[in-house]
Amino acid sequence: MDRDEEHAGYSGLAAELYDQLRGESPLRNEFEFYRQWLQCHPGPALEVSCGTGRILLRLLAAGFDIDGMDASEDMLRLCRGKADALGLSPVLYRQLMQRMAIPRDYVTILVPLASFMLLTKMPDAVQALDCFFRHLKPGGHLLFSTHLPRTTTNSRSDWVICGSVLHPSRGVVRISVASEADHQTQTATDYHRFEVMDGKAVVETAVHSIRLRWYRESEMIAMLEAAGFRNIAVWGDHADRAATADNTVLVFDGCRPSA
Repeated sequence: MDRDEEHAGYSGLAAELYDQLRGESPLRNEFEFYRQWLQCHPGPALEVSCGTGRILLRLLAAGFDIDGMDASEDMLRLCRGKADALGLSPVLYRQLMQRMAIPRDYVTILVPLASFMLLTKMPDAVQALDCFFRHLKPGGHLLFSTHLPRTTTNSRSDWVICGSVLHPSRGVVRISVASEADHQTQTATDYHRFEVMDGKAVVETAVHSIRLRWYRESEMIAMLEAAGFRNIAVWGDHADRAATADNTVLVFDGCRPSA
């Protein structure tokens, strides 16, 4: 896959430091929301963009029948290593959302942490929804989160040092962040600069960018309906309540009809 097809998947230092950067979950109630959902909707599940297994391995350890899929081989390699240490054996697929072809159907497909927004080209997003629909059992549900920008105007920030982390083999890595948003294209780009340090000297630098496209609620509902989903609900901030205008994190729930 070329870089465009990887839809900005994590690799290299960005993958190796992902868990330290993200922690258990940067979104409040995220894990518990999905855990409760799977408990109430038993059956095989798939986590799309599972990454290093931040959610997947906890659900697997809790006894849920769940597979994982990601576009990044580096992330899947780290996930396998973590699974081995925990005595777990997840079924993992390296595939793109918009081209997924897995030999199994699911009761639930979940796409946490706004990973659906990595599909910045509308045809890719439409194709991914079609793939999700085809991989659901009748009556199955697709759950995925998105987030909305906090500002209503175009913006761009300078680099800001946000701290340092300890890489297991490269030592201290200083991390800086920057971002920009374009409301005409409904896209935002987050940049992370990784600087491997030797004392006060920088001996290696890598810059990783993630480009995201946000979707308005009405826009996303129309796309889900066009893909065949019905009984669409929109939850606010991973809570069991309908989203309001105050919510910047939206969780969409679409059902594949039983007949």
